[in-house]
Amino acid sequence: MASFGWWKNRLNGWRKLSQSERQTFVLAVGLAGPVAISLRWRGLKATQRSIERLTPLARPKFATEEKIIALQTARLVERAVRPFGLKATCLSKSLLLWGLLRRQGLLSEVRLGVRRTAAGFEAHAWVEWNALVLNDRSDVRQRFKAFEGTGLPGVKA
Repeated sequence: MASFGWWKNRLNGWRKLSQSERQTFVLAVGLAGPVAISLRWRGLKATQRSIERLTPLARPKFATEEKIIALQTARLVERAVRPFGLKATCLSKSLLLWGLLRRQGLLSEVRLGVRRTAAGFEAHAWVEWNALVLNDRSDVRQRFKAFEGTGLPGVKA
């Protein structure tokens, strides 16, 4: 019966989503795997160009709705990849979020950073919209030193 409860919770969560949120969620589920595979086989620049083609920049939303849409989209991306066991990296999730935001008319930036650990270096990616960190904790800039300029539109390091 535990599995029935899991499905019931998922169905109730689905029902609470608006039509727009459902479309974004389905698109996130459908693109999560291909983005991860593309990153592995084709690299960052080629993957980003593909995402730009698949997610044309939409007309901007009303300013009062933009923050809500940006935060909702970040939550939907996380929800889309987690329950299906998709092994999405921070970079693939960030590129996916960046593309979905473009599709909704919101320009954001994928930030790339590194930090030194006992084992060496650790790299990380996250998305910022209007200096608001969307898919990580707000202190990510203190934990990771962001690179300066990558030459990729929409990607800041």
